Amino acid sequence: MKEPVLVGDIGGTNTRLAIYCQGKLHQKRSFPSRDYPSLEEIIGLYLEEVCTPAPGLRPCEASLAAAGPVHGRRIAGTNLQWDVDASQMERTLGFERVVVLNDFAAAAWGLFSLDERGYVQIGRGRPEHSGNIAVLGPGTGLGEAVIVKGQKGGWVIATEGGHCDFAPTTPVEAEIWAYLSQRYDHVSVERVVSGPGLVNLIRFFAKDRPILAGLLDARDPAAALSEKARDGDADCLEIINTFCSILGAEAGNLALKSMATGGVFIAGGIAPKILNILKNSPFRRSFEAKGRMSGLLSSIPTYVVTASEIGLRGAGFYWELLKAEGKGEH
Repeated sequence: MKEPVLVGDIGGTNTRLAIYCQGKLHQKRSFPSRDYPSLEEIIGLYLEEVCTPAPGLRPCEASLAAAGPVHGRRIAGTNLQWDVDASQMERTLGFERVVVLNDFAAAAWGLFSLDERGYVQIGRGRPEHSGNIAVLGPGTGLGEAVIVKGQKGGWVIATEGGHCDFAPTTPVEAEIWAYLSQRYDHVSVERVVSGPGLVNLIRFFAKDRPILAGLLDARDPAAALSEKARDGDADCLEIINTFCSILGAEAGNLALKSMATGGVFIAGGIAPKILNILKNSPFRRSFEAKGRMSGLLSSIPTYVVTASEIGLRGAGFYWELLKAEGKGEH
């Protein structure tokens, strides 16, 4: 496996690309995913822009993380209309080798490159050094992954846990579930805890508060909601607090299912933008509210990842790991 390598973090909103060499990212670019018919077109434009003036930067290999389940060497995009096919990109773009991984598996691998400056703790709890770690985060969707600790460090398990059932824990959340069940055949937690999920919450609360309907006219309703909540708007703050409460409950669910005594990390694009609200929200209370397991959850720390480009870092770290193990494919 050869450097430099192209690394990518492909999401439903943005596709981020960079050149990875000797543990560092270079020539970082971001492309709006939905503006392009395929990932190959985005990568082709990137290579033309970056490598034409500097041919020495042309990567021989690629490590690409994308939202969706990995099947062999292909990822079927969950929130995109196109797939990520390693074999096809080797043929059409001339790479010697392409490896693919789930985007939140990449976020989990990216944690290995962080120190304490890259995240902020929310609430109490202390990590167990040998404990598993859970990673989840709302963005265009809701990604989830687990780091399973072992004698040789840890290994990442990708999941599609964001598509599990949304389980209401309050009367208002039960009403939200009932409302969404009229719109969707299956009400997953991602339908609430994501950027589009915030839009669903706006629609729900706007039924009784028409003043909120104006948010839906914004180019980015979720961003407009967050901005007004940060400015102290009571109605918008209530929606964000509801979002944080459901996120906390799901974080607690993942912690229980993975015995994440090493900590739970919230990544993704939304949490850092509402960090100050999140600190004072019902997030941690909902995280711990697990009946007979509340004592266990109260001991598990929760963190918000504030470091940027964790997906790109993770894609590079994963490529380094395969290189060290002498493996060329996922």
